[in-house]
Amino acid sequence: IQAEVYAVGKEHGFANLRDWFKALYEILLGQDQGPRMGSFMALYGLQESLALIDQALEGQSLTGS
Repeated sequence: IQAEVYAVGKEHGFANLRDWFKALYEILLGQDQGPRMGSFMALYGLQESLALIDQALEGQSLTGS
């Protein structure tokens, strides 16, 4: 999963992949750092992680408030 996350960042023009991961962490976790994204997705569930990303892109709150 981690390799796929890297590949998506590269495909979408993130010259510095740290910026790509920072964006993911801010969207999913509300912070600028976090666990290895592949590990997070494997633990949380790939479909659940993708659903979180979809919710964030739709402007829905991920905190439940």
